[in-house]
Amino acid sequence: MNRLALLLPLFALAAAPARAEDPATNAETEDRYPPIVPVLAVGIFPPVQIGSEDASVLGVRLSLPYAKHAGVIGIDAGVVNDAGYLAGVQIGLVNLAEEFHGLQLGVFNYSEGDVLGGAQIGLFNKCDHGVYGLQAGLINFCNRLEGVQIGLINTAERLEGFQLGLINMTSSLYGVQLGAANMEMCEDCIALPFLNVRF
Repeated sequence: MNRLALLLPLFALAAAPARAEDPATNAETEDRYPPIVPVLAVGIFPPVQIGSEDASVLGVRLSLPYAKHAGVIGIDAGVVNDAGYLAGVQIGLVNLAEEFHGLQLGVFNYSEGDVLGGAQIGLFNKCDHGVYGLQAGLINFCNRLEGVQIGLINTAERLEGFQLGLINMTSSLYGVQLGAANMEMCEDCIALPFLNVRF
């Protein structure tokens, strides 16, 4: 009798109809977690690539010559690499990311968002928001730098860190500029040769 009483709720659960999935819930889940391409993705030119543009690559992506995905976690190598989000390494002639953690190594490196704990190393490096790490190249541009810029021309709208180059420019300095011309762009500021320090 006791065993039968214990088993009855289990039979009731098994016999209950499965709950229908809500299409709206499925759509929200797909938006929050885009499809993932595991291990290897190769792109010639979107849409001729493994995985759609809204998919993320987990592993290695080869852009031969161009691939675009929502994200790359791992190694992104090729001619033109375009990722919405990058966690890893981009190696190519042109590297594009909306935001990344890791390394961009190429001729032209661009991040629309933040460079979080990473580095841009190339001939020309540009970040529209903040660089929290390193920019090293002939020409470096960013809106906010908390870290180091090394190049011939270094420009940061707001600098909290160190600039080393031929020409260093900022609108707000909290750190050190070392170069032939160090400019803090404000009404009362002047260009200083060799060294400019402000804390």
